[in-house]
Amino acid sequence: MSKKLFYSALLFGTFFACGELRDTHRSIEEIYGNSGEEVSVSAPIEYRNTASEDYNLPTADSGAISIAELIALYPADSDSTIFVGEGEHFTDIGESSDRDISYQGCWSGSEEVIAELPVVIEGVVSLHPRQFVKVDICGQDERHYGSFVVEDDTGGILVLRDSRVANYNYGDRVRVTVYGMMLTFGRDSDTRAVLISDVEFAPQAFREVISEADPCESNADCVSNQCEQNENGKFCRIREIDRVVLYEETEEAFSADFMIANASKTYRIEGYVSQIPTNENFSQMIVTSELFEPIFTGRLEGPLLQCVRTCESACQSNCPSSNVCADACLSMCEEENVTSIPDSEIPSCWVVGLDVELGRRNFQPQYGQHIQVTGPVVNSYDRQILIGSTGQITFLDQE
Repeated sequence: MSKKLFYSALLFGTFFACGELRDTHRSIEEIYGNSGEEVSVSAPIEYRNTASEDYNLPTADSGAISIAELIALYPADSDSTIFVGEGEHFTDIGESSDRDISYQGCWSGSEEVIAELPVVIEGVVSLHPRQFVKVDICGQDERHYGSFVVEDDTGGILVLRDSRVANYNYGDRVRVTVYGMMLTFGRDSDTRAVLISDVEFAPQAFREVISEADPCESNADCVSNQCEQNENGKFCRIREIDRVVLYEETEEAFSADFMIANASKTYRIEGYVSQIPTNENFSQMIVTSELFEPIFTGRLEGPLLQCVRTCESACQSNCPSSNVCADACLSMCEEENVTSIPDSEIPSCWVVGLDVELGRRNFQPQYGQHIQVTGPVVNSYDRQILIGSTGQITFLDQE
């Protein structure tokens, strides 16, 4: 038999032995037994209030400095936005007839050497390393797709990073060797970020818990030799990594004054969705301390017009959304029937920036929903809480 006939016979036999001709379409229920159901997936994060505990970072004898000490290295009177250790540069100017070719660095000359660099900091990851940040480095845009935030007991700082692949996540403790820093947008001090770094795991914090995944009858059944009783039965006590992220509660707007001392620290706010995140607004959500739905459809004039305009001017100093301020001020002025609204009564307003991946997964809080948001406050295009996980948002008042 020729090879051609042999392979044809083999293919023919395989088709009829393994295949089955059908003239009807099989449903998912026929194949798998049921069609399944859609469920929401949560990604819980262990948040605890700073009023109850500290990170105790940096640890003694670690050789690390605090994040506050790192921030203090930024020169107060410099015109530069990039700060590096001796010998750290970004570009090679190459051959040039009109420049000193011994100079390695930015064409613009905007980098400044800080003798103390490199230094090491220790902190807890408070934002998943998947944040997109675009910054100007040496006159060109550099895109960082895996940026994250690290915090210790003295403050927090954004760490710029190219790769979205990382083996550390919320609550993990890391050591960051800092070779270069920058101000990401102009000279605003709340745009501090680590530009050049090496990241590795630091010694983790541990805690002992009763694990209901490990039932037992006696101490001998447990690796820890501890079998304990709770309301659900007898289980082993185990030692596990304590991946906690600490936060503070605030009702203040994220003003420039607020951010000077609190940039990149984790805060919790509570309010109502007044702008839903969409592709058209770069997944930015607006949360307000109160929800306003004005029903006025007449013409603004006289005392009502005066009240609304005065209120909007005061509101926009603390709220980046003119639409939210317009709704809030019209509602308050119409209800109170006054010519002005005291500044103390103007609601707080916060910007919440959702990660692009959450948008792709159709995670979209709806208008009017009462929510609690926890995350680091960063000045990136706007002063906002950055969200990289559904576990950072809690929906309240739901049955």
